[in-house]
Amino acid sequence: MKEQEKLLIPERISALNRRIKMKKKYQVAFSILFLSASLVGCGDSNTESANEAGNNIEEIAKNEIVENETSEVVQNEEIQTEKEANKNEEKIRFVTKSIDDLYNFDHTSYDVRNDKIQENFTTERVNEITSLETLDSAIDFVSTVEITEVYQDIANENQFAVEGKMSFQVEDNEATIFRNILTLTIEERDGQYLISEMEMVPIQNPSMIP
Repeated sequence: MKEQEKLLIPERISALNRRIKMKKKYQVAFSILFLSASLVGCGDSNTESANEAGNNIEEIAKNEIVENETSEVVQNEEIQTEKEANKNEEKIRFVTKSIDDLYNFDHTSYDVRNDKIQENFTTERVNEITSLETLDSAIDFVSTVEITEVYQDIANENQFAVEGKMSFQVEDNEATIFRNILTLTIEERDGQYLISEMEMVPIQNPSMIP
């Protein structure tokens, strides 16, 4: 080996060492950059997960609000339906009692019956009913009614049709029996139901049709 080449060997070794050190620096720098990128990626992933969790919680809360509101609407509708059903039942009971009071009496209870109907009918209807009757309480008589059906108009809850069999007997004579349908209208005055309109429609028996 030449003397000049021997002198260059330390310089080459020194250069090689510098290259090795630079390579290590680049490796360290690349590792740091890679780790930073990984951390940033994890940060983004965590943020997305947090956002997704937040959106899920918000969606659940919205669903619960909608469910609660729907449940409340259903409950209100059920309460309203129940109130209407109870009110209609109350009207049917009133109509049934009014017809019972009107047609169930005899010569001893006739005056009491006239007092009762004043509580159930308007003044106009009471005057109309009593003006059509010519009954003498000195004579024995009995009036009865058997209500078979009570119908309430679907379109107008204040209109009714009452089907019944009425009987009227004077002393020992044979009773006269009528099958009628009463169509009537009720109204509410000062918190009290009153029958304001009433019409009687006879039901013809087959034997009565020529």
